Amino acid sequence: MQRLARNDHCAREVAVVDPHDAMRAVQRAGRLLRATCLAQSMALTTLLERDGQHPSLVLGCRRYGDNAWGAHAWVEVGTAVFEPVQAASHIELARLSAAGGWELRRADDSES
Repeated sequence: MQRLARNDHCAREVAVVDPHDAMRAVQRAGRLLRATCLAQSMALTTLLERDGQHPSLVLGCRRYGDNAWGAHAWVEVGTAVFEPVQAASHIELARLSAAGGWELRRADDSES
């Protein structure tokens, strides 16, 4: 992600990409390509990082009613949450940011 997000050509002081517009564009492309939440979240993270907004790609999981496990990915910029593919609430397992790399969430930190 760090290589994809690198923007060597210009440094911006002000973000010019609206994250909501970027998410809608990623969702449209995702529908055409049948992309998963992970692929769409990675695309959105890359767009926003290239714009200097410093997003985090977040990975989570949850157990469904039939005891099956499911995974989900979404993007956070500050306190704003962007989910290109809407899903029920998931417990955060890890997050990736261009500046900080991977941050794993400890089991005792997560909500029950």
